[in-house]
Amino acid sequence: PKARLCREFQTFRSRLLKKEPYQDAHWLLYGISPDFGRMSLILYNGRKADKNHFPQADIFQEFDVNFDRKENSDLFTAKEIDLRTDLSSIAENLLNFKFAGRIAQFLLNNAECDLPMPFTYDAARNVFLQLIIPADTPGKWTLEESAAAFKLCFLYESGLLPEFEGRVAELSRILGGIAVTEA
Repeated sequence: PKARLCREFQTFRSRLLKKEPYQDAHWLLYGISPDFGRMSLILYNGRKADKNHFPQADIFQEFDVNFDRKENSDLFTAKEIDLRTDLSSIAENLLNFKFAGRIAQFLLNNAECDLPMPFTYDAARNVFLQLIIPADTPGKWTLEESAAAFKLCFLYESGLLPEFEGRVAELSRILGGIAVTEA
């Protein structure tokens, strides 16, 4: 009897940071995941737009992605994408959009594939959320505070900051409530 090939299908949460058209109807999607780090996906027929299909992905949106992972490849095939959070309204303010774009480019340049990054993911998510709330909202972070929180989380998770042994509550307070847990 012939052996059956079993493919591994997984679902993960991802934040889309960049997309490029691929051939006629497909997208190449680039983003980050708390569980997998930097992700590169191909979404077949993702650019279709008719009465039954709408473009499925836009930058800064958070998705649950069901994907097919082939061995020895950093490019995954997205089988299904379900929107979790839409932060595409970041684009309504040009300064915030440029700032979010710099964070996205930094992550795409510096995050590693298959290296979990839950703190950095949460920091980016919190910064992106800060960018869509009204400027006069009490407790809203400035762009400088947002940049500092994001950079500290990335450096800490990358092992480039000293350990905060027993000082998790203090670190969480400094970072404005970003989820920080003991390692």
